Amino acid sequence: MASSRASLLFFCLSVLSLSGCLTLALAVEVGVDPLDLKLEQQQQQRSSEENGGASSSLSFLQTHTQTQTRAKKTVRVHRGERGGLTPAPLASLPTTDGKECTPGETCRIFLKQGSSCASAASPCELQIGSEVASGGVELASGRFEDSLKSTGWSNLYMKISSDQSKSLKGSGIGSPASLQAYAAGVLEGYMTANRVGQFKVITDSLLTARGSTLSAIRQHSLESVGFVEREAKMQVSSEVEGGKGDRVPGWVVSDPSSSSRTSDEAWIQQSKYLLMQTVGIRDGANLRPEEVNAPLSLVDVLFLNADGQMPEFEQAYAPNLEALRTSHTADRDSKDGGSGGDFTDAFASASSDGGIDLDLVFTGSNKRSSHSHDHSSSTQSRQKETEKIDPETSFLQYQNEERQQQKDREGRRKNKESLSSLSAVIEDLRKGSVLDESLQVEEVRAKHDQMITKQGRCSALVRLSDGKKDLLVGHTTWEPYSEMNRIFKAYDFDLPGAASKQILFSSYPGCVTSTDDWYVTDSKLAVTETTLPVVNDAAFLDIPPASEHVPDFIRIMAATRLAGSAEEWAGIFSGEEKGGKFSRNSGMYNSHWMVVDYKKFTPGEDLETGGFWTVEQGPGVLVKRDETAKLNEQGYWASFNHALFDVVGAKNGDREAALLHAQKFADAGEPNPYDLTQNLRGVLFKDEAPTVESLGDMKRVMRENKSGGVFDREKAIAARYDEGSSPSGGTDSKVVNFCLIQSLSCDAVSGPENDSEHPAWKFDDSIQDPDQRPGVPEGPYNFPWRRMSTEAISTDSVQVASPECSSSS
Repeated sequence: MASSRASLLFFCLSVLSLSGCLTLALAVEVGVDPLDLKLEQQQQQRSSEENGGASSSLSFLQTHTQTQTRAKKTVRVHRGERGGLTPAPLASLPTTDGKECTPGETCRIFLKQGSSCASAASPCELQIGSEVASGGVELASGRFEDSLKSTGWSNLYMKISSDQSKSLKGSGIGSPASLQAYAAGVLEGYMTANRVGQFKVITDSLLTARGSTLSAIRQHSLESVGFVEREAKMQVSSEVEGGKGDRVPGWVVSDPSSSSRTSDEAWIQQSKYLLMQTVGIRDGANLRPEEVNAPLSLVDVLFLNADGQMPEFEQAYAPNLEALRTSHTADRDSKDGGSGGDFTDAFASASSDGGIDLDLVFTGSNKRSSHSHDHSSSTQSRQKETEKIDPETSFLQYQNEERQQQKDREGRRKNKESLSSLSAVIEDLRKGSVLDESLQVEEVRAKHDQMITKQGRCSALVRLSDGKKDLLVGHTTWEPYSEMNRIFKAYDFDLPGAASKQILFSSYPGCVTSTDDWYVTDSKLAVTETTLPVVNDAAFLDIPPASEHVPDFIRIMAATRLAGSAEEWAGIFSGEEKGGKFSRNSGMYNSHWMVVDYKKFTPGEDLETGGFWTVEQGPGVLVKRDETAKLNEQGYWASFNHALFDVVGAKNGDREAALLHAQKFADAGEPNPYDLTQNLRGVLFKDEAPTVESLGDMKRVMRENKSGGVFDREKAIAARYDEGSSPSGGTDSKVVNFCLIQSLSCDAVSGPENDSEHPAWKFDDSIQDPDQRPGVPEGPYNFPWRRMSTEAISTDSVQVASPECSSSS
């Protein structure tokens, strides 16, 4: 086992236990996963090279409590005067005034009196307790009610107040909000440590990536975090006095002078807060090692937050695709010739040689103009070669030109060979996939079902009822049943630049976003999505480097905090406004997003323009549209894991799959799952949506599991794939309407659908190893709907939902 030793500046985290003060991070020596160490050493080497060879410490975000996930390790820390390495359980954790922080009660994290955060000799010292000690400054507070076994949900409330940050002014802390975000993460991680440890075991058991694929995913995660560090100026340049490329805590870095939400700075500012909160969750959970089993690394927590996109990561970073991307990047960056360009351009050239129809493989646009441009440039180059050399031109200049022309010719030759090879690779990627024309109906259907169970998560519906009396949104999560370790969260964060201070969302332990996704905000927005599986593997060749964009979970929550309207959310998320380059399409977490702005709705009237926006993303392509007029006309909008816009469907492969197998399904008299007009969930929504007139109706539809005829329980709105070693399907439903959002509320139910025809789900140990689902209730899952709200979660008063909440009430 490798070992690493690191020192951190400006920080000290302490928790008073019965045996004394535990102080972390002044000096930490831990066992390190060799793969973690290798990746981090590579990053350190690159950072050193970028800084002219200057020595660069490992990232603050990586070295702070370094860990290994699968082996026992030793953690050494500086002790307080009375010693004590293991913090006491939450139930018996006193503060300096003797007040205990007990489960289910409000818990506070505060800056100890005298902490200046100025240097290692005078660090930020944080303490946790039920009350703030004399002279301390509260940073954040929270309440965690672990009611998972009795209701199907645990509830978490976290609060950051701007009034608290005012007390930090003049303390030498450049960004008090960053320290508060970090502290909120520490407190959440500490209170939920047991559940975080369980959820990590669950996600590890579902992760199938191994070897080079797993290494590539880990590297992707660290590089996207590095982008936030770099853009937020958390990496101190070697040119700055005293700086040697080191990383520093976010609260040392001053926030932008402007708090405007219209600037790129506001976007990266929110990204920094989210990153600090994520790091805090790791550190808070690690304060309770007996609960998390093995200390968490930064990569561990990043993986928890990326749980919803892990199957996509595994697909995109398969060895053959990663090798091809790496090869192309090297060719593009080489000075030996060739104009490079992105993969879309490369495929355009390949298509002219290999006969690939780009209208189906990619975005539907004609890329041959790009190829023609390259050809024109080549012609001009050849003409230049034949020009007569001016006698007055120096012999040295002539030699240089000859060498450059030779390089150009060699580069074009290599590029042509590469494109020819690329065409063959693309064709090879299609073999055995749903884009293989030789597949029979049964094989196509089986591959579709496999894709949906692994990657196609969720069903969603937006409904404008008859007479425009109500506006309702519903969402049903699809995932393995083993992931039903659920927390409904309410964040009340008064952060600079945020339009939405209070956000209510379904979530999981260790996550700072929903990952389902389901958000209700105090800007009167409802935000949700369903993921879009990519059946065309070649599309993933067109994704940008991870070092050029923020992690997707940060991108989502930053947009949700910054947006004051549906139009703003779509613009921020797409990178067209307020986010700019920071909201770049990563080519991952491809989804169909729906954002409803209830401020634009008056019962009995048409939804105002801008009241309903959609954003649909595929690798290298994104479409955003105001679909308010369509919703007013049609009365509903449904999403069911298939691209609704042709440009995205063409890139993902949906449209080609539909056309490729259309005749086979027609001859067999069966519905084509890739045809939007025949997809069974699409048909169900078309039939059921017009029946939704009330909250109760929406709940019924989102739990629908119709069987009979061509329908079965696995193709329903709330599917149940109960068979096999990893049962999966609809694991929850959430609904909101005009009445509920006025009080920042929504109704939610946990567990697979059940009624008189379908018994409530109960785990059978003979089907799935219980060690792969620690903490998940055994069942039966017959929990009632619960009415969630920020107020109810903050006061532990969540109740069984009443049947209705009408706009007239």
